[in-house]
Amino acid sequence: MNLDNLVYYEELHVFKKFNVPSIKFTRKRNELNVKISVGLPLLNLDIAYGVYGTSLALRFLIDYEALKNPIKAKELEIKSIVNIVKNSTERLISELGFFAKNVLISPSFYVYEVCSMHKALFDILDPLVLALTMKICKYREVIEEKIVQYSGILEKYNIVRFIPKLFMFEPTEDLLRKAVSKDKLRFLKSYMYDAMLPYMNYLLKTRQALSSLTLGSINVVREKIVYPNPYSEVYFKVDDKLVKLHETLRNVKVIKDLGGIVNYTVLAKLKKNGEKLVVMKKYRNWKAIKWLPTALWTIGSIDFTPIPGERLLRETRALIILAKYGFKVPSIYSIDWVNKVLVREYIEGIPLSDIIRKKKKKLSEIAYRVGALLASIHSKGITLGDSRPSNIILSNGNLIPVDLEQSSNTIPPAWDIVEFLSFMSMDLLFRIKESLNAAKSFAEGYLSISDNRKVFYDSFKAKYVRILLPISPILPLIAGYVKDIIEETA
Repeated sequence: MNLDNLVYYEELHVFKKFNVPSIKFTRKRNELNVKISVGLPLLNLDIAYGVYGTSLALRFLIDYEALKNPIKAKELEIKSIVNIVKNSTERLISELGFFAKNVLISPSFYVYEVCSMHKALFDILDPLVLALTMKICKYREVIEEKIVQYSGILEKYNIVRFIPKLFMFEPTEDLLRKAVSKDKLRFLKSYMYDAMLPYMNYLLKTRQALSSLTLGSINVVREKIVYPNPYSEVYFKVDDKLVKLHETLRNVKVIKDLGGIVNYTVLAKLKKNGEKLVVMKKYRNWKAIKWLPTALWTIGSIDFTPIPGERLLRETRALIILAKYGFKVPSIYSIDWVNKVLVREYIEGIPLSDIIRKKKKKLSEIAYRVGALLASIHSKGITLGDSRPSNIILSNGNLIPVDLEQSSNTIPPAWDIVEFLSFMSMDLLFRIKESLNAAKSFAEGYLSISDNRKVFYDSFKAKYVRILLPISPILPLIAGYVKDIIEETA
């Protein structure tokens, strides 16, 4: 079958009665003639709730001619667009969580989202899949035009707001609030999704194999049915900078594995405006990493997340904000949202944990500078979340924080302080005198930027000491010593 010259005709017959959908089609060379019959009650259910995977609603998004009752057809068209945009945006909010308030959505997102979902559910069992595939540019323009045409209605229903200057939509505060409030089990749903995905793929492949037996030669076109990734039409915004939520990774050559239990991290070469050394970081799922037990151990105390997508978003947001304020941080080159991969600048330097262990620099100076750095970062409303010395690189005289996947504006700054001091004492092999002197220098550096002395008292609360005591048995000694210094200098 030559799809390049595919001619597609379809008739949709809507009856008032509760008719179950039926589809008949005939094929003659490159011509497909399709006749669909459905009752209005079931059509409305598909439009409102997607009971047939929005396959019927999709018919009202493309060009059509209403032979009877054009007013009713227009009403169904508006309902279809409103519900498809609403449901697609809610799914995106559910996936991105808190970070959804920082996204801009191209109209093409809705086109590719509904087409991809339709293909996943029906594959070549629905001839419209073939028609959409071979003329996706034409259909995209039609669907985009309709969505933008009804942007006023979408805003009236508090779904999305259209920004003409950018030709993009953003979720309304009302939809964000409702979608997040009814999605309190988002973590559990993400875990279930990870667990069920292999079985879902198996079922889809089984369905494809069965359909190939019944549809014969039409099956050869399946490889051509590919839509652009919907996430490539979503942009993550922080202040005045936009970062594409998804780009297919190309021209990346892996050089070596950088190790890591939590993530798969490699050093690579990226060919993009020349050749650059980059770090490619894949955020592993919860089944194979430590963040799940960490999140459970710190529950009620620290806002850690084990979800790969959220860790990717946290790191992206932190890198963009810190760069805006003039902090030295790695540049972002690319994001692959589907595979949860971040490609960022490679920072040549030495981790502070190595410097501390090998005493390559004066410890008091390093501790003072780290204290000042954390105070500066905290003043911008960001907490690193994982402030261990191994996550700060000394490069050309600059202290550069990396590995910001647990960064947050909800984790108290006190956590960064007590975590750094705990791991620093571990790197010092719990030598008490050196650990206390370094803690004093750290406190002095922090207070040179911030006059918030209370944050040190908060750092040594029992809920944090309980978490970190297995890491640093001398933490209570450090806590008492730092508190004495704070009181003396008050």
